[in-house]
Amino acid sequence: MIFEDEPVPGYPLPILPGHSSPGRFERVLRAGQFTVTSELAPPDSADPEDVYRVWVPAHDRISASTHSAANVNVALWGPKTRTVYERGSALKRDLVAFSERSGSRPDAVSGRNATRAGAFYFVDAFLGKRVGRACDQVPPSGRQA
Repeated sequence: MIFEDEPVPGYPLPILPGHSSPGRFERVLRAGQFTVTSELAPPDSADPEDVYRVWVPAHDRISASTHSAANVNVALWGPKTRTVYERGSALKRDLVAFSERSGSRPDAVSGRNATRAGAFYFVDAFLGKRVGRACDQVPPSGRQA
């Protein structure tokens, strides 16, 4: 959904009368359009790396955050990603955002699909250094401010 007063990518929409935020999420909800948010709670497993595939419509944003008692990091990868272990030029091309905080403080990443077509992005939640196991929650949200 594109609004009449849509600014260039990277700039917020103006706040409309009666709205509380400059984001697209509130506008899309108030317009009665299809909107998706989700919270994922992966099982406590032996796999230290969780990768989620998230559809991001054209011109929309995605954000993902972790909330864990352990050191869990999060990365956002673009639609051309072949593996979250990419290196070199593929890493520079595909890694959209990366957050690495030590300790149990929440991590967050965000990005924008600036193309004319929707695409799948990948949210990678993984254990930080010197962490044996953790139960994390990664809520990636498409169609949000």
